[in-house]
Parts: sequence; C-alpha cells; structure tokens
Amino acid sequence: MVFPTMQSRIERHRDAGDLLLLLTGSLDVIAECFVRHLNLDGQQSAHLQVRNGRCTGRVEGILPYGLGKLEVLRMLRQRFDVDQGSSWLYANVYSDRFVMNAVEHPVAVNPDRRLRAYALRHHWMTVQAQRR
Repeated sequence: MVFPTMQSRIERHRDAGDLLLLLTGSLDVIAECFVRHLNLDGQQSAHLQVRNGRCTGRVEGILPYGLGKLEVLRMLRQRFDVDQGSSWLYANVYSDRFVMNAVEHPVAVNPDRRLRAYALRHHWMTVQAQRR
C-alpha cells in the first residue's frame, strides 16, 4: 500500500527529474512489485540465496537493513552517480537512522516512536501519511 501523500511526493520527485530508487530490507520479489507499480528507476533489496533450485533461507549479499542499508546506499550512489547533496530518503523505522544521516534531505514518514524522537532531535521533516 502506498499512501496518497507519498504517491504525490513520488510524482513531484519524478516531475523534478529525480532518480527514484527503492532501498529496502524486504525481499526482492516484494520490492519488484513496488518498483513496477510506482514506475521507479531501480531498487536494492534482500535477495534469498538459491542452491540447487531451492531457497536456503539465507540472504545473498548485503542485507539492506541497519548499517547494511548504509553500505548499500553507498553502492547505489556509485552505480547511479548520485549526488549526496541532492538526495532525499524517506523512512519509517529507527533502524534507518544510519542511512537517513547520510542524505541531505531525510524524511520520517509515519515513523515509529524511536525514529520520531530521533527525527525531532535532528530537525528532520516528519510526514504523517494517511489513507483516504
């Protein structure tokens, strides 16, 4: 589900010519659905390891979660030649504070309690996106 407030923000970024990437710890099969639905430019997500045609239950590569998400952000910046000074990042959980600190424009969206407090201390924009 994508709240109308966030759909509107995505469209404003698209109209501005911004590169739209999804960076998530969710599985790639889920992330790819969002990328198609929102017409995003790319994504980096968790990818399950497959051996002999079966999922092992292990993540292959870096898990985009916590500090791992920060490392993946660095890789995406290199791959897509992204300028840190013009980057926006929308997140909703406290574990994303590391990656949010690495962008010029962090936005806490429907943040959990700990992220809300952290965002307020750092004077970050906070958005309460709601269903229609």
